[in-house]
Amino acid sequence: MSEKKKISRRDYLLAAGGIAAAAVVGGGAYYYYSRIPRITAKEKPIKIGHVATFTGFYADWGTYQDRGARLAVEEINAAGGINGRPIEYYAEDDAAAGRPDITTGLRKAEKLINEVGIEFLLSTEHSGVGLALEDLCWKYHIPQFTSISCSEYFRSANWKRTSFFMNPDMYIQDVGFPEFMVKKYGKKCYIFSVDYAMGRADCRQWYWGMLRDGGEVVGISWGALGTPDFTPWFPKIKAAKPDFLYLAFAGLDVVRCVKQLYEFGITPDVLPKAGPDCAVIETEIPLAEKEYEDFFTNQLYWSGTDVPRGKAFTEAYRKRWGETPGNCAAYAYDNVYLIKQAIERAGGTTKEAGWENICKAIETIGDFQSVEGPKWIRPEDHAMFSDMTLLQIKKGKFVPVGKVDRQTIIKAVPPRVGEVPKDPPKEAGW
Repeated sequence: MSEKKKISRRDYLLAAGGIAAAAVVGGGAYYYYSRIPRITAKEKPIKIGHVATFTGFYADWGTYQDRGARLAVEEINAAGGINGRPIEYYAEDDAAAGRPDITTGLRKAEKLINEVGIEFLLSTEHSGVGLALEDLCWKYHIPQFTSISCSEYFRSANWKRTSFFMNPDMYIQDVGFPEFMVKKYGKKCYIFSVDYAMGRADCRQWYWGMLRDGGEVVGISWGALGTPDFTPWFPKIKAAKPDFLYLAFAGLDVVRCVKQLYEFGITPDVLPKAGPDCAVIETEIPLAEKEYEDFFTNQLYWSGTDVPRGKAFTEAYRKRWGETPGNCAAYAYDNVYLIKQAIERAGGTTKEAGWENICKAIETIGDFQSVEGPKWIRPEDHAMFSDMTLLQIKKGKFVPVGKVDRQTIIKAVPPRVGEVPKDPPKEAGW
């Protein structure tokens, strides 16, 4: 099938596997469709949209999710599609002036819904944009699937039935991890966080997790998304004399921060460091291998998994893209397969079977076979649970150092639909 260009500013062609694609950098969109001889043009395509950050800051996140989603689209279409129908995949950039932007994200999503006619939306990595999209998808009854946005508001105060969460939010991530760090390094933790929805969520739940697990937070500092220079905060962190530092940043912010900490003399042997699953994209560890040494994080998926489906995904992704996949690529990949299973179980798409039947089809799956193993989908709030692996970076590689089993997480994280997450006290630095 020939390529269809949405906007023509800068195109790239993807040649492998008989793929035809057109892409645009700088706020545009691309349409993507893998050529499958066994599916005829008469079969009505199933349209999946994706709003993420593809330019400027967080473009790495959008790219990794996009690659995971497209790999799934290729595999599904090559195997005959969904009930004999091909997937068409449309992606839009939510960035404005080089950053994720709520207004832009909403406008792009409305375009996909009203002009392109998508029936399913893969959602951005930015929690602020993602929460706004959660409201928009509810308005249009379009099922929304997050692949890395981790604010706990998605599944609590802002919850909508059309929202599904392949990635763990901060309620889930902070089960067992604070306890591990307290036992290993001591009770005193300093939190250094990005100041927007994701960082606020991470800081909030890590704070309460530290208190729950016998620790204390000796200070909290906030930096803006994309901060070029973190060093002004370092003297305050050192003065607090923490036993370890928790970095509630994501992606390249963390790469830049750990490099500057190292240059400032706050090396791994001086102050241990930890962060959430979004603090370390496995693909980017080589960018700061020395500085990431001994960094602790928790992940549902990592490339060293012994889960057969996870191993197959890792191999396929490396073959397709020439790099090690990160967790957000894995979650996006699984989200496409979850959409496939929902359509098959419901007997059609949202327009054919109805959005409520699509939601019910997912809510009644029970265990979804994900790349990290069986993943239980809780019907009440669409939280998804699997075992969480605690990892330490050694010589540029993840090394498992512990595990929190999913039953422990499920017990510790009840449904919180309609509940407003509790903030730490102002005197703590909030």
